[in-house]
Amino acid sequence: AKVLCLDALTFLLAVSSGVLFGGVVKGALAATACATLGSTVAFGIARYGRPRLREKLLVLVRRDPKTRALERAVVERGFATVLVLRLAPLLPIPIGGYNYLYGATAMDLVQFVPAMFLGSVKPYAFDAYLGVVGKTVGDDVASGAPTSQLSDPVLVGVFAAFLAIGALSSEL
Repeated sequence: AKVLCLDALTFLLAVSSGVLFGGVVKGALAATACATLGSTVAFGIARYGRPRLREKLLVLVRRDPKTRALERAVVERGFATVLVLRLAPLLPIPIGGYNYLYGATAMDLVQFVPAMFLGSVKPYAFDAYLGVVGKTVGDDVASGAPTSQLSDPVLVGVFAAFLAIGALSSEL
């Protein structure tokens, strides 16, 4: 899903990860690891794939002022740029497309992988939690039990933290 820039499928897999892997923490870690692996493959395709692919990507990057600015930021502060943009994507391109863009730039793979992993923990933890809560609510509705999860204080806290981190990242 990451390599093909299928962001909707990536989201569905992330939301289901908490249920599939038996909890929020395991699901978030599995989704983060898989997303980092897929992102690294996309980075590698852009960097080491067909020789002309990187040149074509750089031509596309340099046409738009926003992506030119991103290229400069990645060259100057690669780790921080990838981390911040993963926390709060700002550009009007598919999230999976960032990985190809990073691979086309001069960014070092050694900076890319940990920044992608650390930046992915927050959104995938939130997605895994949403999946677990959704399954619990669905099970409660199916069994006729009250849906107490809808007022779960952890969900409210995680959502507030998600918004705060996204706002801070956007400012950065």
